[in-house]
Amino acid sequence: MIYSVNYPIIYELPTPVVGRLYEYRINYGTTEDLFVGRVIGNGGGTQIDISRILQKFTDVCYYDKIYSLQDVMYFNTLNDEHNNSYFSVIVIDMNTGVRTPFDVMYNYNTDYINQYPYTLLLNDPITNKVDRRQRINLSSFGLADQSYLINGVEQGTGTVEINSFGNINLNIDSLNVVNGDTITLKAGYLSYDYKVVEGCSDYVIHYVNKLGGLDSLICEGKSIINRQAQYTDVLLNTINIYHSRQIRNDFDNTRLQAYITKSYQLNTPILTLEESKKMDNLIFSPKVWIEDLNTKTITACLVRDTQITGKWKRDGIIQYQINLEESQLEYRRG
Repeated sequence: MIYSVNYPIIYELPTPVVGRLYEYRINYGTTEDLFVGRVIGNGGGTQIDISRILQKFTDVCYYDKIYSLQDVMYFNTLNDEHNNSYFSVIVIDMNTGVRTPFDVMYNYNTDYINQYPYTLLLNDPITNKVDRRQRINLSSFGLADQSYLINGVEQGTGTVEINSFGNINLNIDSLNVVNGDTITLKAGYLSYDYKVVEGCSDYVIHYVNKLGGLDSLICEGKSIINRQAQYTDVLLNTINIYHSRQIRNDFDNTRLQAYITKSYQLNTPILTLEESKKMDNLIFSPKVWIEDLNTKTITACLVRDTQITGKWKRDGIIQYQINLEESQLEYRRG
């Protein structure tokens, strides 16, 4: 059986003596003591959800992937019949020496939409258009000979960041490209072509798709930015009420802190019917970022809701309005 770290993985550790300290260890491959845990005996057995433990070791730092690939961490993996990636760990009861193996999956491809069997290319962008000022990524597992091409001409790896797991991170702004150029990212014998556009867009949305790859989508048209604040106010215990009433620039009520939420109302490009079928990758993504193409900042956000703003059935053309909210509040103290 292959377990998913998205769901509880229960390991039952015998703890027969009340008050006694019991130890268990999780090993991966040649890595001993990946995790060491201890529990106090309860006279029976203790159920431990090891998925919570393994998540922190298998999680990918996608935020760093947008900027740099140095901190990206994957376990070496095996593949099942649907090309899902999994790895094996062993949980050891240090009291009895019993070793319990678990095959665990972290790239849980429930839809089996990997269109490249046995290759593990993880990109599935909604459109292939990229802004000349943004970053782009090619996500894959363990494929060698990564490089990129501009209009079919090999450029080498001079300005592209590559890590040992085959993930490519490229800052288009550092390249000498113009509107209409084609950038090809290659990983082994796999490649993906992006078309450079010279637009007036202010924002690009980066998101983790269903396969676990990092894709992006240019936003077009009018962008609306809102800020909404919640306040913490207190009534001061004024000693001299008469004094405070006479000095009108003094405070009886004072504002200790403001919690400010920044939200965005962005629009997708006009999409074909086939392109719109991939919008689920963005709408239901657990990790989304907005890249401001003017300030070069990248901010973690949550997708709050979406709606179709226009639909022409005859041509199969669809456009979405996406409402996002920054995941971190801005605090402003009084």
